[in-house]
Amino acid sequence: TVTFTITEDGHQVTATGVVNIASSTLLCNNASGWTAFRVQNLNIPKGATIQDAHLSLKTATNDDPKLLIFCEDSSSPAALTTAANNISARTRTATSTSWVAANLGTGFKNSPSFAPQVQAVIARSDWVQATSDLAIIWQNQTGGSLKVYSGNSTALNRPVLSITWYVSAVTQTIAPNGLAVAVGRGTATVGRGTVGVTAAGACGSGLVGSLMAARSSCAGAAGGVICSRCAAKAP
Repeated sequence: TVTFTITEDGHQVTATGVVNIASSTLLCNNASGWTAFRVQNLNIPKGATIQDAHLSLKTATNDDPKLLIFCEDSSSPAALTTAANNISARTRTATSTSWVAANLGTGFKNSPSFAPQVQAVIARSDWVQATSDLAIIWQNQTGGSLKVYSGNSTALNRPVLSITWYVSAVTQTIAPNGLAVAVGRGTATVGRGTVGVTAAGACGSGLVGSLMAARSSCAGAAGGVICSRCAAKAP
């Protein structure tokens, strides 16, 4: 799980389209129908599976959300500005997550998970780990009224984004020490908590240097990883 304290956000007045990015609180209600949050340089790899994504927000006065949660469909969303309709005019993800609740109460409250919307952005072909950004957009629904502290408030009151993710098993080419990186000598299957090593080529030529056979029966190597070709023959 990675967390991001949000310092860039704002809300948009429904009637005029004017965006306020300097207030210490954010509104999402009939009068201010759009709200947005932006975080930069997310250290999440392209194609990662998003298990959970939610905002933790400290309520101010109104605590009855009735809104839709989108993400901006971009890996490089522009900074929020005061330009008219700067939030509502952004291209949003095809799907949204509904947040409907009454009397949330005081203190920090978590939004529903909007993992599918974050997933849609992380899966974009132009997503770059630790470089790409994410914008979250709220659209109020009739009757909703939520007021929370913004990124312009004191540090302890600011919104926090939490994202839980993992990557599936991948295959990597191993290059032994002393040889060029491009010279492959096996594969490593990287799973959640395990690494399986398979030699390529003759024993002793595939696992050397930092990945060496652990038994004397493996030619020319000692200590570290048991060669999968010789494990059955090892004393």
